[in-house]
Amino acid sequence: MKTDPIYHSNIFWHFCSRNKSEEEAYRTLCKILNERTLCIPNQASIVGETLIDAQGKPTATWGLQRVCFADIPFAFLKHHIGNYGNVGLGFERSYLITKGAQPLIYVAQTPGKKEFHQWTASSIIESLYKEWCKLLKRSEADMSEKEIEKHKDLSWRFEILRNYIKQFSLDDPNSPYHEREWRIIDSFCFELSDVELVIVPKKFAKPFAKQFPDIPYSIAELILS
Repeated sequence: MKTDPIYHSNIFWHFCSRNKSEEEAYRTLCKILNERTLCIPNQASIVGETLIDAQGKPTATWGLQRVCFADIPFAFLKHHIGNYGNVGLGFERSYLITKGAQPLIYVAQTPGKKEFHQWTASSIIESLYKEWCKLLKRSEADMSEKEIEKHKDLSWRFEILRNYIKQFSLDDPNSPYHEREWRIIDSFCFELSDVELVIVPKKFAKPFAKQFPDIPYSIAELILS
């Protein structure tokens, strides 16, 4: 019988508990499930990635609504929970792909330097984006309103692409590369039947099962230890 290798997961995880108490994270999880929506709740608080270009200069990306998931095999969830907390929910990989989920482009920093190599994906996209902005600024005076809107749409597509980039340093013990992140650019709506697994602290296992009887598979994080 053919089996998938363990270096990727068939369930992608979204954790609700980073920088929150267990009680706050549990309330967040219940809110997500009641509303059947994953999103950054306050649009004004959305911050884009800060990308470093080939000259070592930081440039901000637009803060776009997005939802993040981690491709973490079950056997390694304990380590991930140590960084992101013990409250989260998982969806099947193939289902999320139909909703537009894509893996990030991870870009490694040149060892011992602050800048990123000129031929990395982030440097190439960043240079193209800067040239595009210059071209657009010079040309707008001669464009029709329809042409301006078309070019602004292309600028927006550049920003979406930039939001799929995550840079990291090999010297960072908590490198984001370990997160194996996938993203959906936009909010994400689902049905309870789409949820594959929910992780909650043991003390919330019984009230969770009572509140959400239609979610058949939930686990207390104790069994991951």
